[in-house]
This record gives sequence, structure tokens and C-alpha cells, in this order.
Amino acid sequence: MGEIDIMNNCFSFRLKSLEIIGHPVLQDINIQFCDDDNLSDSFYTTCVIGPNGTGKSHLVSAIAMVFTDINRILNHEKRRTGYNFIVKYYLYGDLYCISSIRKFGRFSYYEVSESHFDYLYAEKNGNRINLDDLFLPNRIIASTMTTTDKFLAKTDNFYRYRGIRNESSVSTTGTRTIIRKTVSSLIECISSKNTFHDELRLLLNKLGLEEHLFISYGMRYKDIFLYPDITSDQIRHIFNNWSEYFTSRNTPPWGYQNFINTIQYDSIALEATAHFLSKKAVNNRHSWSVVKYDLMDNPTEFQNDALAIKTLTQLDLLSFPSISVVKNGSYFGMDNSSSGETHLLCQFVGIMSDIQNESLILIDEPENSSHPDWQMNYIGWLKEIFRDYSNCHFIIATHSPLILANLKASESTIVRLSRDSMNSISDEGGMRNGCYSWTVDEILKEVMKMKSTHTKEYNIAMSEFECALYEEDGNKALKAFNQLKSMIRPENELLELLTIQMIGLNYTEND
Repeated sequence: MGEIDIMNNCFSFRLKSLEIIGHPVLQDINIQFCDDDNLSDSFYTTCVIGPNGTGKSHLVSAIAMVFTDINRILNHEKRRTGYNFIVKYYLYGDLYCISSIRKFGRFSYYEVSESHFDYLYAEKNGNRINLDDLFLPNRIIASTMTTTDKFLAKTDNFYRYRGIRNESSVSTTGTRTIIRKTVSSLIECISSKNTFHDELRLLLNKLGLEEHLFISYGMRYKDIFLYPDITSDQIRHIFNNWSEYFTSRNTPPWGYQNFINTIQYDSIALEATAHFLSKKAVNNRHSWSVVKYDLMDNPTEFQNDALAIKTLTQLDLLSFPSISVVKNGSYFGMDNSSSGETHLLCQFVGIMSDIQNESLILIDEPENSSHPDWQMNYIGWLKEIFRDYSNCHFIIATHSPLILANLKASESTIVRLSRDSMNSISDEGGMRNGCYSWTVDEILKEVMKMKSTHTKEYNIAMSEFECALYEEDGNKALKAFNQLKSMIRPENELLELLTIQMIGLNYTEND
């Protein structure tokens, strides 16, 4: 089946292939991300696997960078990357090909503007098109919970970074950064997504949590701002005359610059903030937790207060937010939960807040800190929670055989990266039939190319045992058999097989 023949299928966005030339790590590489003969309109996943050092994280980062570069060029901005690319993808039933190379076979180059050294050549279904006729996926989402991810840690409307690095200081990571981003995501979800509660309820159930999600804030300078009849004009007066109110400070409060630059001119935000402070002053003046919501119980209140909360955060009047969940009747904050629960909850919420139809979602090592049971269920959870987004393409870089075991060949592809003796990285291919429901041992050996899933000592003992059987050396076989016996579970059928082989040698430990 040819490229053009399949374009009438009803799927929306699928990344077909990416060729990169001159990448600092990947060098020259050409990867196929979906199989033309096996595309469907169901939830579609590509998993990128390979030993450490084969560039999995660099590859998913490069995918994101290529699309952000294209988007920047379309907006007459400079590219961020210094390498060239040829990318092909299906969108709305059409096949697009975009190249940054001046001479690309029969292609000529397209100069974006005289002042830029950025070039694009675009085709649609094999015919050259103007960039004005080019469609991109609606959004690129980069999701990771690793501290060493390779994604660009800068978010805009097209590219969404959902990692644990602080975008203002990319070397800063930690639980606080995750929670702050997750709270921002929750605010976006509540205000913009009708399906948010169903998705969040499903996620909480999958993680074994009760249907509660609490967000809490403390408040700074309560004696200055928290009283029943405060007005927007009084908030302006306090910040314009900050030295009268913040008598212990020699410099303006942290939120002063935001007030001067934007907030003082935003009457709607200040009115909402004044109303919020008046309302909270009645019962919460002496409580640390001035702001507390259960998003699963009363999301409307949180949504109504969202503008005031955002403004108070910009003014640095609210303390760092906390997230609490309920498990087996007990309440605990996410900073006290297991890292696996925190990572999965924050990762899924981040994707929930950003995902749109026809998006590309790039996930780097989702198995980090996750129990094997959660790894086994990960693909199923993605499919169930994001079932309304089957027109998106999920690309996952992973080391987990349990994630691979849930990939159906009709709904997925596997990219196997390897590095040869010349230090070149390539896709080994050979996974057209997938490995759905394979055992972990089968995947480790056949897909991930592990020579053995046993310890070094076990392999040596087994080799000596097999050699002794061949040589019919009873003493040597017995010694190796006893070593193996100490390492094999008594219930393992292999132990029975080894015992039979010893009996066949007419030599047991009782002889």
C-alpha cells in the first residue's frame, strides 16, 4: 500500500518519519514512527527503546524541536536548532513533507524572509505548497518526570513543556516545581475542559485514591490585606505606598514589580482579588490555610476564584500551594506520597490540561518510580483516560518491558535504537508484529536483546552444569547442580528438570 493510497483513512495526526542530518548526538538518522500498512484511527502509540546511550531522550527531544522550529519559522522567528531535518506526517487525511534542506532531491528551497537564514520546503500529497497552506499538529506536549530530560524547558501556546525542571531556572528541580506546575494545570483544566472531572476521577481510581483532590494555599501579609471591606483602590494604595505598610522591609515586596508592570492597570483582576480577600477574611483570618478547595467536590468555587488566585500569586501574597489526596480514609500531601503516585498523578494532569485534538504527545521514561503493576497498566490507562483523543499520536521513550507487553501491533509501532561499532545510531526495526502479551523474559531477550535475564553467577553455574552433562562428569555436575539449587526457587519447574538430568546421569547428591 503506497503513501497516497492510505490517506483516505480517518485517522488525524500520525508522525510518519523523521530524518535528521547533523544532530550533535544522533548525527544522521532516519526513523519511521508509524507503519503505512498498519495505520488505524484508534489510539496510536509508538515506543522508542534501546540501551542507555542510544539517544532515546535525544530523539523525542529532537521531534519536539523540529516541530517548534517549523512553527517558529511560520511565525517569522529564528530556529533554535542547528541541524537539518525532513519530517513527514499525516494530518486530516493528507500527507505532509517538510524539509529544511536547500537541496532535497527534486526539492528546491523555500526562503522564509530575506533577514532569516531559515528555509522550509513543504509538500502536501506529493505536491509543493506554500507555507500558508501548511497545517501542523495543534500542540506538541513534552511530558517527563526525569531530572535529566533533554526537552526544551520553555512553554508557549504551541509547545508545552510538562517536566520537573523550573522554566525560570532549568537547573532547579524538585517536588515543589512539580506541584506548582500541576496546580497551574488543574486551574487550566477546570476553566477549559468539560471532560476534566471524568478524566481526573478515572485517574484517581486507577491510582487507588479516593475521589478527592485538595488544593491549599497559605497567605502572606494577612494583617495588611485580609479584612472584610478591602477594595481594589486600597490594594493599589498599599502597593504604591509599600514602605508605609511593609515597615520591616528596605526593598519593595516581591510582587511589587508585577503590580507596577501590569496588575495596577487590570481593574477586573483587582476587583476579583478584593472580593476574594473580603470573602476569605470572614472565617479564615487566623487560619494558615486561607484557600482550600476539593476539586472533586466543588470545582465551581475554585473556578470562580481562579482569577483572584492567579493575581494573588503574581503579587506574591499566596504561599506555595499544596496538593492533598485521600487513600484508605487518610489525608496526605503529595510531598509525603510515594514518588510513583506523585509522578503519575502530575504527569497525567499535565497532559490533561494541554492535550487537544490532533496533538503530538512525547513522554520520556514514564516508568520512573512506578511499581511494575502500574507499568503493566500504563498503556491501558492512557487509552482509557484519553480515549477522546485517538486522533493524537503518543510517542514514548521507555526501558520498561511491561509497557511494551501492552502494545497491540494494530495500534502501535516499536522503534529499537542501537549504536554500532562506528558510533552511529539507527533503528534496528523488525517489530512489525509487536509483542502484545509476551512475557517479560521474551521481551527482554527478543526485543531488548538482553543475553540473559539471570545473574552472572547463575549463568556460570548453568554453563558448568551443561558442560558436565556433556562430559558425563558426575562430580562436576553435582557441584554445579548444588550451586543452581541454592539460586532457584523450590517451586520453579526448572529445578525439577535439572534433578531429572542428574538422575539420568545416575549421580545424585546422595550417591
